[in-house]
Amino acid sequence: MYITFPAGDDYRPAIETGRCVHCAGLIRWVACPTGGWWAHERHPVDGHDAEADA
Repeated sequence: MYITFPAGDDYRPAIETGRCVHCAGLIRWVACPTGGWWAHERHPVDGHDAEADA
């Protein structure tokens, strides 16, 4: 089954890349219909979750 996303793609934030507050590594927003999440470009060794600076 394929999902058709709306043309406006309301699932994306105004800023799609940033720096993690824990390690200062590059993170990107992963958009999905239920919201989304921040993910590291390279997974950190300590396994912490990506968290964008407000």
